[in-house]
Order: sequence, then C-alpha cells, then structure tokens
Amino acid sequence: MIIDHTLVKDELRGQGVGDLLLNKVVDYARENNRLNTPDRVPRSVKRIRLIWQQ
Repeated sequence: MIIDHTLVKDELRGQGVGDLLLNKVVDYARENNRLNTPDRVPRSVKRIRLIWQQ
C-alpha cells in the first residue's frame, strides 16, 4: 500500500481531515501486517514519519 498524497475538499482543509485519514490507514496497515518500514518514506515527509513512530 502506497499513499503519497491526500486530498480533501476545500471546505474541509485545515480541520485535520487528511491527518485523520492517514492515521486510519496506518492503523489498518498495522492491524493487517501491511506496514512497511519508514525507510521507504522520504525524509522530507516529517509528518508521515512521526505517525509511523507512534
């Protein structure tokens, strides 16, 4: 599973919807042993790396 971008409607931006979506995907991946190592995440994507470390 590769997610390199999230997109939400303009009226939902700034409300944490993209973060919520990404957190749910990471939870699903962990529960189903589908979480790859964070080494595959570009170092420039700090937010995604922080989620992996939770």
